[in-house]
Amino acid sequence: MDDIPPVCMSSWANTPFTWTLPDTFNFGIDVVDAWAQRTPTATALIAVSRNGSERRLSFAEIAARSSRLAAGLLGAGLHRGDRVMLLLPRVPQWHVAMVACFKAGLVPVPCVSMLTSADIAYRLHHGEIKGVIAHQSLVAKFASIDAPLTCCVSVGGGAPPDWHVYEDLVEREVSFRPESIARDDPSIFYFTSGSTGDPKGVVHAARSTLVRCWQPWRWLGLKPGDIVWPTTDMGWTKAATSSLFGPWYHGATTIVHESPNTDSVLEVIAEYGVTCLCVSATELRRLVARTRPAVFPRSLRLTISAGEAVTADLFEKWHAFSGTPLVAGYGQTETPMVMATPPDHPGMAETMGIPFPGNDIALVDENGCPVRTGCPGVIAVRRDNPGLMLGYWSVDGLNDGGTIRGEWYLTNDRAVCGPDGLFRFLGRADDVINASGYRIGPTEVENALLRHPAVRECAVVPSPDAERGEVVKAYIILNEAYVPSPELKSMLQQHVKSCIAPYKYPRRIEFVSEMPKNVSGKILRRVLKDREFGSGHTPEAEP
Repeated sequence: MDDIPPVCMSSWANTPFTWTLPDTFNFGIDVVDAWAQRTPTATALIAVSRNGSERRLSFAEIAARSSRLAAGLLGAGLHRGDRVMLLLPRVPQWHVAMVACFKAGLVPVPCVSMLTSADIAYRLHHGEIKGVIAHQSLVAKFASIDAPLTCCVSVGGGAPPDWHVYEDLVEREVSFRPESIARDDPSIFYFTSGSTGDPKGVVHAARSTLVRCWQPWRWLGLKPGDIVWPTTDMGWTKAATSSLFGPWYHGATTIVHESPNTDSVLEVIAEYGVTCLCVSATELRRLVARTRPAVFPRSLRLTISAGEAVTADLFEKWHAFSGTPLVAGYGQTETPMVMATPPDHPGMAETMGIPFPGNDIALVDENGCPVRTGCPGVIAVRRDNPGLMLGYWSVDGLNDGGTIRGEWYLTNDRAVCGPDGLFRFLGRADDVINASGYRIGPTEVENALLRHPAVRECAVVPSPDAERGEVVKAYIILNEAYVPSPELKSMLQQHVKSCIAPYKYPRRIEFVSEMPKNVSGKILRRVLKDREFGSGHTPEAEP
């Protein structure tokens, strides 16, 4: 926790930076306990319940509770290095549990609360998980699961037989000595969203946790006095990054709201003086569409969106709506926050921004060789980046899952980089549509469709065609004021032709009422693609 002033966002590309990492790093000791010593009464967390009641926890309180919980987990039979599943909604106990795991040398496995029993069973067995900390409302999901668990903790009330009660553990006075964690030791474990197959376990080291404390927050100038509000589910990687690592490392306060909704976002920002809002592009679109504030809350100075592409239209609308810049960040479960759009740069279609200092990024071809400026390629992160995963978990040990090519980790996301150094997103490499030899990224078509007022959600996939091999097909959910019709279909096709290269327009459109999604809310293109190629026929496409 140093006092280095923030770097101007527009100077990212020209900022020299070299990672200097300590031999050990334990977020619980080196951040939470350090702030508890330095400013014990400073507010670390503001928790807002479903009914609107508020609870504030200081750094000293978080430090004390997490130490007691850490002692309780070890006392219940868990050992250093054991993995512990966290299945909790947006409640303050999640933050305490995460810090407790770090202090005890345990490896937290945050999971989204919408998982089914089958989802949970897969993760418990695949990750060889030994402990569980779950909200009482979710404990029933474990009843039918047969897994060799050592310690289970119920949060928020009573517990089944053989389960511990969280409240008992955090109130019990015990002596505890936190663990020192070497920088290359496993520190946190995530499961991928499973958008391209079964979820994979991603293991990150302690050094990766430290990187997430810095990026992007160091370059955004986060500091004590800032109020950060992430609306994400606690099982996403961006929850830990934006609700825990970044804010607390820099002495800022985090808000955790149990039931955020579009209608109350501006009220929460105004009531608590939120300075940094972390929210998805989908939520921003809904907010802009539904809300018409007389005066936008003046406290907000920055909005960060990650997890899905942000259109130029949304950049413009959000700035006009809020008077504040929108930063679109790009990263993966396997990587740190790789790059972002500078707030002082106008939003452009599919813009991903520029890499953060310390991130060596390239665009490579299928052989792992860098491509020329202006040519599309797969985004690659140099494998010595300290924020990169240790590897994918398997019973045979960590492996790279085929993502390493020489000195590069390949993200499987395609982009193009212009002479200005800005990256533009083209879509997943395995989602690319090959129509008559033209390679078309679905994201670009989706972004064009989303600029039309009729389109609420959409997903673009390849559809088999006897003449062209594949053609572009769009699945579309319409906004309430529109109804499916041949005329609307033609209108949308012409709209896409006017936005991007005409050959990329969707020759087939299917209006639907819902989309297949994973537990984190991402549309599963592969399900729609399987539907197309498993239909047994090749419908006629428009000329």
